[in-house]
Amino acid sequence: MPPRKPNSLRVLEGPTSHLTKAQLAKRDREPKPRPILPSMPSYLNNEGRTLWESLLPELDYMNTVAAVDGHVLGLYCFAYGTFIEAEREIREQGAVVTVSKESTYRMPNPWVAIRNRAVDDMRRWGAELGVGAVSRSRIDVPKPAPAKLTKLQEIQAITRRR
Repeated sequence: MPPRKPNSLRVLEGPTSHLTKAQLAKRDREPKPRPILPSMPSYLNNEGRTLWESLLPELDYMNTVAAVDGHVLGLYCFAYGTFIEAEREIREQGAVVTVSKESTYRMPNPWVAIRNRAVDDMRRWGAELGVGAVSRSRIDVPKPAPAKLTKLQEIQAITRRR
């Protein structure tokens, strides 16, 4: 069973006609984080840092990330960095390696399992953030709310209508 999707993504996905009034009321009571961008975690390698810097503005534009989501995004970027490192090692050593110089026994390169785990981690963390083709296809970004008018603008709008 897939993990429960955060309500911020559910809201972006569109109509909620299948929800009961109690479910809608519960969703409205969900804590809403302040819209502050997270800071980059120190545990990221160079590839993870590069991905962070390119992905954060996009997630901010989609309104799917806040400061409290920083470590989820950090884990996604960490998994990406691990994936790149494992892929580099596999290209250098090959997908199958010899156990030792004395032995002719060959086995799958351990980096293959590390790469596959990183791919699974990226898929899991990315789904929580709305990253990936399937996650994005389910999101319906609402139009931004109109800016609140000042008292002067309200008076001007009323007088223009007459």
